Amino acid sequence: MERLFYWPPEPIYRCGVYPFEFACQLDTLFRKRGIRDRTSITLLYPFNKPLEPLGPEAVKISEGIAAKKGVECVSGVKPPITIDDKERVVTLSNGEKYKYDLLIVTPPARLPKPFEGTPLVAEIPTGKWTAISVYTGRSLKYDDVYLPGEHSMPYVGLPTAGVPVHFTALASAASITGELLGQPVDPAQINAMTCALDYGDVGMMFNCDIKLDLSSNKAAWMGSCYSILTSPLGRLIKDLFYKSWLATTM
Repeated sequence: MERLFYWPPEPIYRCGVYPFEFACQLDTLFRKRGIRDRTSITLLYPFNKPLEPLGPEAVKISEGIAAKKGVECVSGVKPPITIDDKERVVTLSNGEKYKYDLLIVTPPARLPKPFEGTPLVAEIPTGKWTAISVYTGRSLKYDDVYLPGEHSMPYVGLPTAGVPVHFTALASAASITGELLGQPVDPAQINAMTCALDYGDVGMMFNCDIKLDLSSNKAAWMGSCYSILTSPLGRLIKDLFYKSWLATTM
């Protein structure tokens, strides 16, 4: 029996649905190759439930799909965690040990090195990030600096994912345009985020309503997501979403 483990060590990593997608996609791949009965797939993750930040509906659907696919989900995994590459063992902070044949680790999001030690950075409970206006992406320190990027999303309460970074970049561009024109331009900052998931043989689409609180400079979206679609068609939608989005924005 080949033992595969997928582990995102910290809650903040690029696009939080990836580990759940990957684990379920491995199940589909192994079934197509006729080797699923010779493999076990375990997902170790820091949340208390699968896709917990997206809310109860996403949790319920994801738990059901994982159970159907036979993907073991180990929740609430917190540091410190040790990995013994020689013995191929992961030891959790509570002493539990998991022996693996293949371990896939999601790298956590980090502040880019050029920003380290600069006045552009502020420290919050989740780490050090660039401090921006949630409405425009403008630096809180310098009026002529804009910092849309995953390195600024945690500061304003948005996920480190392409969609909120994209909208924040558009808001920054609109603000700069308004200044050049000498007249106000609505930044049209994000007010909803679509989250597409590919679980191998089924796809999901969630919409997350986002409310901007300018008084606290935060965006509220946690747990306010709801399902739009759960169907094999969802896989095609995600594929088209990424191909068209990347083709028109890169």
